[in-house]
Amino acid sequence: MTYTTVLVALHVDLIDDKNIVDRYVKFLKETVEKDNYKIQTGFLGTAIVLPILSRFGLTDVAYKKLTCTENPSWLYEILQGATTVWEQWDAYTKANGFKHRAISLNHYSFGAAAEWIYSCAAGIKPRKAFDEFEIAPEPNRIIDSIAVEYDSESGKIVSAWKYEGDNLIFDIEIPANTVATVKLPCGADKIVSISGKEGIISTENGEGYTELSVVCGKYTIITDTE
Repeated sequence: MTYTTVLVALHVDLIDDKNIVDRYVKFLKETVEKDNYKIQTGFLGTAIVLPILSRFGLTDVAYKKLTCTENPSWLYEILQGATTVWEQWDAYTKANGFKHRAISLNHYSFGAAAEWIYSCAAGIKPRKAFDEFEIAPEPNRIIDSIAVEYDSESGKIVSAWKYEGDNLIFDIEIPANTVATVKLPCGADKIVSISGKEGIISTENGEGYTELSVVCGKYTIITDTE
């Protein structure tokens, strides 16, 4: 059993037995932690590791992996001056310069982490194309703030959040002629204020979350993290 074979098996729902799935998820978590959150997968595994971690309730582990600064990792490249994703994690270092010249410095295969940032951290998920979609961010204090924009066929979608003291503030923009479900990771009792209330069609409260059905407009939602 290897790291990537487990990722692929979980990704394509290859296993029906819940006990085996649980064992695979446990193996995945332990492997990521043993590797000190560094990237130990190739093109295939790296593209799906963060989504799989979040899908099986390990978003906190995914954040630690995303923000790891040791080589090999995404932030290691950034600390070496990268503004793109490289073919090799240490293609260039400030200490030693280029490893050798025959290396791509714009190699998207390893840049697939961006999908997770948009779909999980910021929570933008399409339903019917982008006429209907969901914004269900999964914030974590490992990162102070996130702000993303997606230019869909229906218009610009914005999902942003930031921590300010005991508050978690969400800024959301929904384009014209669309309907969105905004799923907040807190109960209604933790919502301090909402600007743009006139655009809310309905509200549903659950255990640890609040869902707002909203039309086009801009919304700022302040929640209490305590």
